[in-house]
Amino acid sequence: MKTLIKKVTTVVITITIITLTFSLKAQTFSHSLGAGILLGEEGGGFGSIYSPRINILQVGEGMTTSIGTHFALALNTQDEGSSTSQSFIGIELPIMLELNLGANSHPNNNNSFGGFLGIGYGFSSLSQADPGEVMVKGVFYNAGLRFKGDWGIKLAYLENFNPNIFGGASIVFQWNIN
Repeated sequence: MKTLIKKVTTVVITITIITLTFSLKAQTFSHSLGAGILLGEEGGGFGSIYSPRINILQVGEGMTTSIGTHFALALNTQDEGSSTSQSFIGIELPIMLELNLGANSHPNNNNSFGGFLGIGYGFSSLSQADPGEVMVKGVFYNAGLRFKGDWGIKLAYLENFNPNIFGGASIVFQWNIN
């Protein structure tokens, strides 16, 4: 468990440093909060998501490319029979490169409809029966829609580097804070 905490702390510090570095170069910052269902090999659960991103390149009025994450905490409950069940908090942390179009592609975009498409690398403990085990690592894919009124929906899939274990998938409803 101490190794897990060290890894998470290292990633959070790295993201903070990257965020501050890009912020100092006058790039725009966007973020959202969400809640949804996250699934792993051995179970799934209800989770909350925080999605900060730095829009590193703006192309025209309605398109940006960004670097960010979709940090998730999920309550994972596994029922192993009538006498035993296990619950733990699982985490998911990808680093994503995304293309953002239309609504909320950057803080000043007020289009009524938009979306995003991304690819990245990350890890997840949602597929583990014991959160102290080694996390699932692999390529993350995501896509989503954003609507006027600052809400949207995100679908994500984690392709595990170990093909014998399902990496994970999620569906999340988000509120764009910008």
